[in-house]
Amino acid sequence: MSSQAFAIHLPESLLPITPQILSAAEQMSCAANEGAMIAEQHSVPIAAAMPDGSLYDGDLLSDVVEYRGLRNRELRRELETNKKVRLHDLERALRGVRSSSGPARLRAFHRYECSFTAEVQISREANPAPEHKDLEDGVFTVQVVDVSAGGLKADSTHPVIPGVLAFVVLSVGREAITFPARIAWVRSDSFGLMFAGAAGSAPGKHAPLPEPT
Repeated sequence: MSSQAFAIHLPESLLPITPQILSAAEQMSCAANEGAMIAEQHSVPIAAAMPDGSLYDGDLLSDVVEYRGLRNRELRRELETNKKVRLHDLERALRGVRSSSGPARLRAFHRYECSFTAEVQISREANPAPEHKDLEDGVFTVQVVDVSAGGLKADSTHPVIPGVLAFVVLSVGREAITFPARIAWVRSDSFGLMFAGAAGSAPGKHAPLPEPT
């Protein structure tokens, strides 16, 4: 793949998760090979670090899932009053202190460096645009190298196309979670995924891990 960088900027408000997309997500989750690896099962929170070496105080993946769910409810004016404080606390933790220089100053959320595997699923049904007419359904494993409340960066040699809607399946605690997302940029063997809505469960992907003894 060319080392030239491609980038698109797609505000969340322009990424509606339609019934067609949700149907595709469910079908792909149920149809994936039972032996496919979706993510390392994390019985403890992943280590998530800032560039200065400071660690995230909490369970980053669980907090991102909870934050995006609460934020989605807030945007739909369905957030219960007693949940607003929790949303505020999560937002403050995930946004952190805005940098005054460099690319980081344009980011809404901190990026936390980490290392774990996840599964990316691409569906032709969820990408009906004419420019994606040759897109094929596919499932492939990626190495996640950083995560924020807005998306993640992953390494993979699998060819991907900017603008394509995908579904990221990862393990949060003992549950397989699916995030709808768009491939925002591609650079050599790395690419960025921008979350497009709240996460949902991935039915049929993994049985719960056994309780610790």
